[in-house]
Amino acid sequence: MNKALDIKNVHLSFSEKQVLRDLNLSIDEGSCHALLGPNGAGKTSTISIVLDLMQADSGFVKIFDKDSHSVESRFLRASTPQDADFVDNIRVIEILNFIKHLYNSPISTLEISERFQLAKLLKSPAQKMSGGQKRLLSIAAAFISNAKLLLLDEPTSGLDLEAKEVVWNEIRDFTRDGGSVLLTTHHMDEAEALSDTVSFLHEGRRIAHGKLEELKKTYHHKNIYFSCETKLPANFQKISPSNDSSAACGLLKHEFLDHLLSSEYNPKTNRHHFQYLTAEPESFIELLFKEEIRFNDLVVKETSLEEMFHKIQDGSFR
Repeated sequence: MNKALDIKNVHLSFSEKQVLRDLNLSIDEGSCHALLGPNGAGKTSTISIVLDLMQADSGFVKIFDKDSHSVESRFLRASTPQDADFVDNIRVIEILNFIKHLYNSPISTLEISERFQLAKLLKSPAQKMSGGQKRLLSIAAAFISNAKLLLLDEPTSGLDLEAKEVVWNEIRDFTRDGGSVLLTTHHMDEAEALSDTVSFLHEGRRIAHGKLEELKKTYHHKNIYFSCETKLPANFQKISPSNDSSAACGLLKHEFLDHLLSSEYNPKTNRHHFQYLTAEPESFIELLFKEEIRFNDLVVKETSLEEMFHKIQDGSFR
């Protein structure tokens, strides 16, 4: 399969701070790749390098096998910046027309304005629009290019549910028709809904990468939720005379009980509620019986992308 984007061994530093460390990333043509990570992980810097707005210290970037510094590559990519702001008194139609004339085969201004709920605002000054409308305009400005690769930096930030659904559908249609997307987002539901592959960045390093289903198989931990009666077994009481829930949790530690995610005591029901992350739910349940823990409401759920992200980030899965 052809590569829409190929990033190889990219390093970037500001003064003595390492921003990107030996970054390798590729996106197949016709797919959406989500680049995830906390603030300062290097997501926006990665997009800036792909756009040739920032020079890497070393490594290279190719867009459809064209050097990212080349003139040809500029017509193959378009972007939505993280912050949407516009110069005073410039109308929506003028912004879209300006962007359109930078590309060889753009989409018509009327069509793109209708698709992004901007048709009634074409003659309005962009600066006077709401934050959500400005965001839609910045996304529409990327799509009007009809470029083969779109770089969308937190595109749905600040959008209401209706506008977010519009953007999601446009991204899905774009990739279904053969377009490619590099998406950064802090919304894990967005990454799960749109992306074919994901990468996790932490302190400038790629710490995990792959197709979502493959990552879920690799990090196959599951959530177990259950509650216990206030009266704890004798061996719990020896360690925890006060019957404190956090102390009781300590007895549940075991080699396959990887992470206690939460514990909460509900005084109205006199019950302790626990959430564990474990790779072996069957063994976990066997231990509950072995310890003669009287539990109820036990539920086993798959790990979400958000939980996976946080555990990879803090090193629990590495």
